[in-house]
Amino acid sequence: MTEQKKRQQNMFATEQTNLSTEIAKQKQEESEREPTHNSEGKGERVEQENTQNAQSVNDQDEEEINMDEVLEIPDEQTTNSSLIAGVLVVDEKGGEADLAETFDSMGLSEDILKGIFSLGFEKPSPIQMTAIVPLLKGRDLRAQAQSGTGKTAAFGIASLQSVDQKLKELQVIIMETTRELAIQTCSVLQNLGSSTNICIEAVYGGVRITETLEKVKKRPQILVGTPGRLLHLIEMKQLNLNHVKLFILDEADEMLKKGFLESINLLYNKIPNKQIQVGLFSATWSKEEQEITAQILNEPVIISLKDEDQTLKGIKQYYVNVGDKRGATVDMSKFEVLCDLYDRGSISQSVIFCNKVERAINIQKNMIERGFECEIFHSELPQDVRNDVMKRFAEGKCRTLVSSGLLARGVDVQTLSVVINFDVPHEKEIENYIHRIGRAGRYGRKGTAINLVSSDDMEMIKRYEKHYNTTIVPLPGNIVESL
Repeated sequence: MTEQKKRQQNMFATEQTNLSTEIAKQKQEESEREPTHNSEGKGERVEQENTQNAQSVNDQDEEEINMDEVLEIPDEQTTNSSLIAGVLVVDEKGGEADLAETFDSMGLSEDILKGIFSLGFEKPSPIQMTAIVPLLKGRDLRAQAQSGTGKTAAFGIASLQSVDQKLKELQVIIMETTRELAIQTCSVLQNLGSSTNICIEAVYGGVRITETLEKVKKRPQILVGTPGRLLHLIEMKQLNLNHVKLFILDEADEMLKKGFLESINLLYNKIPNKQIQVGLFSATWSKEEQEITAQILNEPVIISLKDEDQTLKGIKQYYVNVGDKRGATVDMSKFEVLCDLYDRGSISQSVIFCNKVERAINIQKNMIERGFECEIFHSELPQDVRNDVMKRFAEGKCRTLVSSGLLARGVDVQTLSVVINFDVPHEKEIENYIHRIGRAGRYGRKGTAINLVSSDDMEMIKRYEKHYNTTIVPLPGNIVESL
């Protein structure tokens, strides 16, 4: 075992945490533990890459998908780095960074290529060009990729190709922070693998364990799941981990935080193969998180963006300042501005973000009373209701969604053009800003983000501008009609 892998094993050590105790705690929270991003204590990103999304990549011009103007070498000491498709690729093992400009040149099977092309993909996006080949070569990888750039397809294609289709055992585990993410990531992989015989299932909390066990009985070769339900299955001795060779953490910045990390420690420590390949994907990486990954990954390939390149291109950012008001007065003023936006604008689809569940509920109720059709989505809804709301929104049957931070990491709807922050993310949640506004700029399409603020909030607007090297300007009156 290499020294790096020993460190990796130690990093994922259980630290004498009792599995049964941890599972009991997990099951008490089995509305499913969600990332802490807001006052509600939960956050979410849901990424659904369907045929429309894939086609939208092809419809846009090359300039729109190019994450240009780049990137600085990360703090890690590196042996080789290359600038590829506007993305900095650092290979800590040395040698030339791998680049595949076409799917045909990646060494993929004919069946997987059929799945890719059937979804309308023609040319790999930058993250796909740079991440798929290293994963296929068995390399550990840390990738920074914005939402809507084809991140899920990148690790999904590599996962499918890595499976031995003759072996009807679990070979790949993909961990997601939330149920909706697990469901939609599974759907992406099932579509990509539609011409193969690979069995892919999603397991998550909020549903009866008997329903999950029915999926496990199918002997999936790829399992997409949330930490709580995966740990529960391990406790029940329902998963054979002897053949697991690839471990993917999506939204890894959240997975590596306290709470999730304990669950990952437990799960990882149960995998017999300590030479397992690890892939970490996230839209943002703090310096502290990079230091953690240095203990986990073995001579990884690192794909990086710098902060000023993280704000999604094509998203116009505005604010409306309601003035020096406090408490209920500021909320009333914001609500009147909100209603005015929907009165005057013609918005195809939009999400209104709040920092608390209670506030989201009140806004939806008041908007309905004012004659606006809208639905609500938050962590306290039953799972079947959440699934139904997401389905209607993705199908365009629901045009306005009021949400707590639960959707900050993910709605992938092609016609979603406007994101409104009724509450701006707090200072400790500054990374959440990009996840929220990114809902309106999928695959390089144009979008609009509007922040409703009081004078006290203007300091946060300035911090967003500085952190992301971006500009957020007052909302011009003549813009509203063109929304």
